[in-house]
Amino acid sequence: MRRGLFALLSAALLTLGVAGALNAQAPGAPGELDLPSGASLVGWFGADTTSTEILTAHPFITSIWWYNPATSRWVLDSATAPAFLRTTIPVSRGTGLFVITAYEGVLRVPLAAALSGCGLNWDPVDPSSPTIIVDTPTGGLVGSPVTIAGQAATFEANVRIRITGQFAGIVADTFTMAGEGFVLSPYSTSVSFSVGTLQAGCIEVFEESARDGSMTKIVQVPVTLVP
Repeated sequence: MRRGLFALLSAALLTLGVAGALNAQAPGAPGELDLPSGASLVGWFGADTTSTEILTAHPFITSIWWYNPATSRWVLDSATAPAFLRTTIPVSRGTGLFVITAYEGVLRVPLAAALSGCGLNWDPVDPSSPTIIVDTPTGGLVGSPVTIAGQAATFEANVRIRITGQFAGIVADTFTMAGEGFVLSPYSTSVSFSVGTLQAGCIEVFEESARDGSMTKIVQVPVTLVP
């Protein structure tokens, strides 16, 4: 029974690992995976690391469980657990993890990207012929609501906006409309967010792929989010 259950979990983990690796095809390549609040099965898609390093870089993840087939036991690493209950889990590409989160957030690789305001941009807008321009804000301290304005030439004039915080995860996920589609034209919107403490953050303005809904032509603005 236990082996059968583990086989099913392993299959699920491998499936999710492929999904999570869509933006990280090679070890060490930048990538992101949106995690909901609660429990998620994740196949690790980054370079070799440890559970402790993952927890340190992602404060919204409270604990990581791993099934050790050698001992037929589940192993726990949690930032909130007593030291005698913690075990540093070695994590390599494809390792299946049961991740518990306090709130929704973004799992980023490489881990250095998670510690900064903005993660690595794997599909930046072409600076020589930009289809998205952010005029404001340009950085610095940002409080809620924040006015995000610029110019865009996107499909059906749809402009997507996301704000993330180092500790709070995704705090805003919305859209606005530019004046025209496919032609650089102005857009402006006021976006509200909530964070509990001063923290590094990132405003991302992008176009959503009509093919698969992924983020494309991304402009990132590192900011500091103010409660």
